[in-house]
Amino acid sequence: GVYLLFIGPLRGRLVPPETIKPSRLQVASFLAGVLTMLFALSGPVHELADNYLFSAHMAQHMLLTLVVAPLLLLGTPGWLLSPLTRFSAVLRIGRFLTLPLVAFVLFNVVFALWHFPVFYEGALHSHVFHILEHLLFMAVAVIVWWPVLSPLPELPRIPYPAQLIYLIILSIS
Repeated sequence: GVYLLFIGPLRGRLVPPETIKPSRLQVASFLAGVLTMLFALSGPVHELADNYLFSAHMAQHMLLTLVVAPLLLLGTPGWLLSPLTRFSAVLRIGRFLTLPLVAFVLFNVVFALWHFPVFYEGALHSHVFHILEHLLFMAVAVIVWWPVLSPLPELPRIPYPAQLIYLIILSIS
């Protein structure tokens, strides 16, 4: 809802009114990401993942990291995030976290740690812990996809040949 407010009636508070509205494809991408998130975190997938099938649990994680995160990034106009980069600390942290090597390592370390028995069992037995797991997965997924799909010129995408190599290495890690 906040996204729809800021790309619609409240857009003039963030950017000059003549700023280009997000395209229909951007809005559709963002909404598809939100709907995929809802599909993964509620209903039958959630029930299967929490109570019956390990494979459904892993599918849930794949949806959150490989589908939801890129769709949300594709659907977010750069001007919507630009006000955050006005804070020098946010910009410095963002530049560091979205360096391809840092993003890659961070994503893989977080993903691997949550599959250690102590964390995995904790997520199975504590709903709050499980929510934290999913939030961290989505956060590091956005970070890992950032070098390829960045909507901000302040935190730019890496060149296309580097994107190809990055995605190939990411897919085999």
